[in-house]
Amino acid sequence: MKRIIFVMGQELYGAMREFMPMSTEIARARCRYRCPRKRLLRRVYDRMLLLPASLVLFVLNGPARAEFSVCNQSLDVLNVAIGYEEDGEFQTEGWWSVGANRCAEVIREPLKNRYIYVYAEDVFGQPVTEGSIPTCIGAKRFLIRGTKDCWLRGHKQADFFEVDTREQERWTLFLKNN
Repeated sequence: MKRIIFVMGQELYGAMREFMPMSTEIARARCRYRCPRKRLLRRVYDRMLLLPASLVLFVLNGPARAEFSVCNQSLDVLNVAIGYEEDGEFQTEGWWSVGANRCAEVIREPLKNRYIYVYAEDVFGQPVTEGSIPTCIGAKRFLIRGTKDCWLRGHKQADFFEVDTREQERWTLFLKNN
């Protein structure tokens, strides 16, 4: 691994050296009488060395991964809530606002459950998904355990639909217009 990174860094540095004469000429033209030549060249070399190092760090860290994402392929902003089983009890959680043609990272750890339940509504509170599993949702950001007596506990009842993740660790759900 270290060898690959070192070789990649050398290749990037070599590629950058091809552009170095052009960069120094531009820099010389800008600072013809004000900048000492050695300081100018040192700045150019320092900046050239920082680029391969920053690229190597980016490759090592990698992009952030969402384990369950919801992507909105409609032209409306959607508010999304999810339901899943946690410690033997069903719970619902929300809201995530997902803009038009955007995605939201809903669960950020590897999926433990095969089934995730999803409910989405537009900004006017009208459901945009059709489901058959009645569960509780809140008016504002919420985490609700249990599915019984929603109204008695001060919540609203909504019908979630089931998403079969096929026991994968990562899953992306795409919501589209009907």
